Amino acid sequence: MSFPIHYLSTITITLILTFTSTHLSANEKLNCRSGDDEYSDSLSLEIDKGKVRAFNYSSTVQAFSCDVSARRGDKNSNWSDADSGKTTKVSFQEGSVLIKKIGNAYSIQFIDVSHMYHCGMGGQMADQVIITHEKKECEVR
Repeated sequence: MSFPIHYLSTITITLILTFTSTHLSANEKLNCRSGDDEYSDSLSLEIDKGKVRAFNYSSTVQAFSCDVSARRGDKNSNWSDADSGKTTKVSFQEGSVLIKKIGNAYSIQFIDVSHMYHCGMGGQMADQVIITHEKKECEVR
């Protein structure tokens, strides 16, 4: 099958533009999960140009669940960066979350985060969750 030359140049330009715009974007999203349907932890991070922009942690213990999430600029959290953006502290009205980039992984540590506000009576929250690039399973501590 042969195409007129102007079709081929259009296809080439489209491919180059698609490839370039995809690889210039510095946004990425990491997701991990551990456990089974009754007992599980999951974490999602949105990263833009090396800085964490948002996170969402959730856990389930049978019928009970916890949810801790924040996004830069939201009304429920204050964000501060240190160590050239490798460490981020997210402060809530009660407690904080410390996010550290360690190699190709991120460690999320919950510090005095209000259990009643985020979980209720029966939910359980991890002390620390580690999410690693290209791994689907979280390390939960």
